[in-house]
Amino acid sequence: MTLAYTALAVLAAYLVGSLSFAVTVEGKQGHAAYPHKADNPIPKLARLIDRISHARLDDGNEHFDPSTLAVTSFDVGNPAGNVIPSRAVAKFNIRFSPVHSFDSLRAWVDQQIAAGKAVAENWDKVVGANIQKK
Repeated sequence: MTLAYTALAVLAAYLVGSLSFAVTVEGKQGHAAYPHKADNPIPKLARLIDRISHARLDDGNEHFDPSTLAVTSFDVGNPAGNVIPSRAVAKFNIRFSPVHSFDSLRAWVDQQIAAGKAVAENWDKVVGANIQKK
């Protein structure tokens, strides 16, 4: 799994920061008629997306709304309906309150990926997450 992060400090009345990241899961392409010969990255990434999209990051405070996480893209780059893709990529954006910092949320994302690796079969093919601060 590959992870790419970008951060932008936003001083606003509702949230103080923005962190975007992408997660890539590598698999093995194959034909849908022979799924046992492929390694489909979609279910692995879908489980991660489901888990983190339901996470409550914080409750905010009297001056700031709670932090939010949005899934902004899920792509496999596969126009064929009968081919298991070799790669799946999801993009996310977190808008955060003063309860968090870029570093605390980066650590949280890394923990979520580690948790996914602990429970998913063949999760070792997750290329990882690369976070970059802008």
